[in-house]
Amino acid sequence: MNNLRPLLALAGLLALSACGPPMRWEHPALSDAQAQAEASDCRQQAWSEAQSRAFYNRFAYGPTYVRGRDGRLYMADPWMRPGFNDTWFEEQRLRDFCLRNKGFRLVPGE
Repeated sequence: MNNLRPLLALAGLLALSACGPPMRWEHPALSDAQAQAEASDCRQQAWSEAQSRAFYNRFAYGPTYVRGRDGRLYMADPWMRPGFNDTWFEEQRLRDFCLRNKGFRLVPGE
């Protein structure tokens, strides 16, 4: 039972961290239709930029090698380097940047 206590504590912390209010993007000066059009434009631009960056990074940085316990070099996940080709996270970061630049604010949802 003592081995499960850290896992139970971690599970409890994760459950509590999900209890925050839902958030949404809001623009004080635009109507709902205009705000949706601007947000859609940011999503499309972010997707396009994330895809082009992932394509470039796949070839620009080449494979990563790690040394195994036996002393030999092994190729470590040749298709996805951490932080470079993860397009979902990159797309979200670029979308948020675009929305902030257009004057949107992140506010608690309903």
